[in-house]
Amino acid sequence: MEDTDQIRLAKAFLSQLRKPDPQQLRTVVTDDVLWTFPGKASISGEAVGVEGMMARAKVIASHQVEVEIVRAVYGFSGLAVLLHNTGSRKGQILDEYLAAVFQYRGDRISRLDSYLSDVPMMETFFA
Repeated sequence: MEDTDQIRLAKAFLSQLRKPDPQQLRTVVTDDVLWTFPGKASISGEAVGVEGMMARAKVIASHQVEVEIVRAVYGFSGLAVLLHNTGSRKGQILDEYLAAVFQYRGDRISRLDSYLSDVPMMETFFA
């Protein structure tokens, strides 16, 4: 898979965090996709399959998180996207950096691991 295909798929996935659409998501992820997220918040843990990813994406979208792509970093068989996530909700502020590490199978995303700069801030924001 070309680097341009990897970032195109990552951007298509990240757009789901603003406006979740299961039909669109199915075009960029495998049926058994896995998304891990640290912490002990409502969005933490492992999300499996399109249904699991949609449930998490809907929570993130409902909190109106702004996701800014800072930089894409390419590896031998995957892609890491450095993000700056911000938001304000019910007096809580979210202002964190995140590494989203994508793995691919064929022409789809098969795994996403999220690494956060401030897990306690995220837990408070999504409490």
